[in-house]
Amino acid sequence: MDTGLYNGVSALRTAEKRLEAITANLANVDTPGFKRQAGATQAFKVPAAEGYLEVDTRHRSDFSQGDLERSSSPYHLAIEGRGWFVVEGASGELYTRRGNFRVDSAGILQSSEGQPVAWESAQGLLDPHGELVQVDSAGVVRQGDSEVGRLRVVDFTNESALSSIGGGYYAAAEGAGELPAAGVIHQGHLESSNVSSMDELVSMITVQRSFESANRLVQMINRTYERLLQQRIG
Repeated sequence: MDTGLYNGVSALRTAEKRLEAITANLANVDTPGFKRQAGATQAFKVPAAEGYLEVDTRHRSDFSQGDLERSSSPYHLAIEGRGWFVVEGASGELYTRRGNFRVDSAGILQSSEGQPVAWESAQGLLDPHGELVQVDSAGVVRQGDSEVGRLRVVDFTNESALSSIGGGYYAAAEGAGELPAAGVIHQGHLESSNVSSMDELVSMITVQRSFESANRLVQMINRTYERLLQQRIG
């Protein structure tokens, strides 16, 4: 394969993956606790093909803190500092900063998608029609004078081992190194997404220009091959 054509196709693939991350960021700009996805690109030489560069683009999460915004719901929680809420997913525990929780008719604290929120020991049950619910900075939940339990909030020594499954939820791979969270919980608040829509739009324009340049290169090389082929046939 022609070196220029190979490199042009690699550039198209890279731009496509970067656009995927930008699109996901823009779609979740208003999702509480969402962490921006960034594309990390690495180029390396192909040993068996001199002059060719293989380009690998992967998505990584920017775990920087989002702003804390007040909410009128006592079940809405935000973490200031390091830490993750734990919810019970269909295939095991999932981790999120998305604290827009609610209570169902059975008194189960759950995510907006209906996944039960994990507690430190037995699952705590709340009376949706009972006294005021209070959550302190360590995640201890009380309703009236009764202590319901403590929410399971964790941290990781290696956050890069967390893989995004979409919508602000993460699964932990082996080696993540779970440990107790040091962050402070704020009741009646939500952490906003750390995505800047303006920055993402600027990045999208830059990536689109890169895509167009690579596409023009591929088309130019293709036309050159077509002319050479016509000359040989003629």
